[in-house]
Amino acid sequence: AAKPPGKTTASPIYFVGLALLVIIAVGVVVLLPDSVEGPTKIPENISSSDVRDNRSAAAPPQIPKQDLATDTPAALGSDSLVEKEAKSLLAKVLEQQIRLENDGAKIWGDASIKPSYSDALAALDTANSRIDRQEYSRASDGFREVLSLFDQLSTSKDERFAHAMSSGMAALDILDGPAATPHFQMALALQPQNERAQNGIVRAVKAPQIFELMAEGRRHETAGDIDRALSAFQGAMTLDPEYLLSNENAKRLAEIIVERDYGNAISATLEAINSRKFSQAQRSLETARKIRPTAPEIAELRARIRSGKQQQAIENLRKLAISSEQAEEWSAAIKHYDKVIAIDPIAGFAIQGRTRAEKFDTLYSQVRNYIANPDRLSSPAPRKHALQVLAAADGLSNSGPKLKADAERLKELISAAETPRPLVLKSDGYTEIVIYRVARLGVLLERQLMLRPGRYVAVGSRSGYRDVRINFLVPTNDTKTVIEIRCVEKI
Repeated sequence: AAKPPGKTTASPIYFVGLALLVIIAVGVVVLLPDSVEGPTKIPENISSSDVRDNRSAAAPPQIPKQDLATDTPAALGSDSLVEKEAKSLLAKVLEQQIRLENDGAKIWGDASIKPSYSDALAALDTANSRIDRQEYSRASDGFREVLSLFDQLSTSKDERFAHAMSSGMAALDILDGPAATPHFQMALALQPQNERAQNGIVRAVKAPQIFELMAEGRRHETAGDIDRALSAFQGAMTLDPEYLLSNENAKRLAEIIVERDYGNAISATLEAINSRKFSQAQRSLETARKIRPTAPEIAELRARIRSGKQQQAIENLRKLAISSEQAEEWSAAIKHYDKVIAIDPIAGFAIQGRTRAEKFDTLYSQVRNYIANPDRLSSPAPRKHALQVLAAADGLSNSGPKLKADAERLKELISAAETPRPLVLKSDGYTEIVIYRVARLGVLLERQLMLRPGRYVAVGSRSGYRDVRINFLVPTNDTKTVIEIRCVEKI
């Protein structure tokens, strides 16, 4: 048919072809970039080494060339979404992996508690291999499993810390420092500031030395040298105060040594008491008291020592008193007996001895006094008393040689005092002479008298003259005494 000028007519085939081209173009522009997108963008905090470690995850799978003209748009869109999900999950896995490794998971994520970090890496390798084979749906399941394992690892940190500390302490209990160290290192990887874990590392370093000291202590104890054994256990305790076994052994041996030393001190005290070595007993008891101040036997033994020392002192004083009596040192004997009575007021021998010594001391003093002052014997009263003293001395059957000698000397003095001695009086024939307590002699030129030894007073008087007074002594020997008495001074 004829066509109007200026117009064209399009056939149906043209429109079908045009629609197909539009669809292909949309697919190329919209869908194809997602299918052939470059390597998945890695989070900023993922290092290159981590990417290399996860080879299959870092390198995007190769999409096989397809004849785009033959794929339907629905099929093409579905595969791209699955692949995109898998790659998105991979990115999350890599991010979580880096976070765990920065947190020390390579150290603390061991196989002691499931799942381990190695288990998670194995699951990651499996998922990576699936994505390499373009099994995106199965790869996504694998990445989800890896994320779950990572989550379990994160939530197991407290449990792992407790397990590491428990294992480390168990190794320290048997002084296996090399075995304890990794456990405490793992604990520090989980909690870097934990003081118990830090202390565990220090203790683990000292463990071998403590082991040697403990072995040394056991050897000495087996050999019976508990002092050196205690020193070894105390050395171990100083190195590690928290190691209970060294503390227990040191405490046990210290108690044994205390018991031994206390028993030795008590035995030494008793032996010294029995030997009457009371000063030594006192020193031994003081040693025992320092070990056990409140022990009841301390007070009992102290009382025995006190009593023994008193008895010993009394015995020594008794010997001194007897020795003084034998030496006729009666004043010294009295002092010794007084000391005994001060210790024991009812000591019979001291009471009797003091009475006896006092009697002898008084008698001896009186005898010695008359011997020292024989002129007193010229007076009747002292001479009479001297005779009584002499009779008392002679009447003692147990008087010593000194008292006997002094009594004999007193007897001689009394006899001499009672024996008249010659006295010659000379005068001028004008002077009246009187001897007091003897006689009035009148005037004389010379006259001899017999007078008992002693002191006398002669008085001469004459009318118109001043009286004359003369004191003279008649000695106890036979020496003649001459006295001249004259009144020559006129009034």
